[in-house]
Amino acid sequence: VSYILHRFTVSHQWLRCTLWVQFPPEVTGYVGHDVTLPCQFIQGQKDIKITQVQWSLKPPEGKEIIIIVSSSLHGVNVPETFLKGRVEIEEQSLMIRDVEKGDAGSYTCSIATFPSGSFEGTTNLVVQVIFKTGNLITIFCFGVSFYPVTR
Repeated sequence: VSYILHRFTVSHQWLRCTLWVQFPPEVTGYVGHDVTLPCQFIQGQKDIKITQVQWSLKPPEGKEIIIIVSSSLHGVNVPETFLKGRVEIEEQSLMIRDVEKGDAGSYTCSIATFPSGSFEGTTNLVVQVIFKTGNLITIFCFGVSFYPVTR
């Protein structure tokens, strides 16, 4: 698995450090199985705190929807979407249980930190359906193109 590493240099009155958000450009999930979309915040200084992690989805057709938010102050919120009951955040990564073909799309991990601000990365989830009949295996893929997002 190859990963994209976005580098951010943050300058503040008394602080200058380099921060990284690491994520793969594409992940393949299989219908009926669980998949994890990795997102890792790598910090140079230990005094930077992650205050919130949010995952949103831009399906192949449709507008962006927020699917889960984890706040250090307020806990976890999962809005009413077709993914409710199947998603959770493990550290900053997103786990989707029992993948469905409609789960394909561009997932954005947004990490808010204090005092350095927000960072994000986008991973494309490609969903495959595998049918096996005797010695014949047929694979159907669902997904969209990957576009990195940096703010």
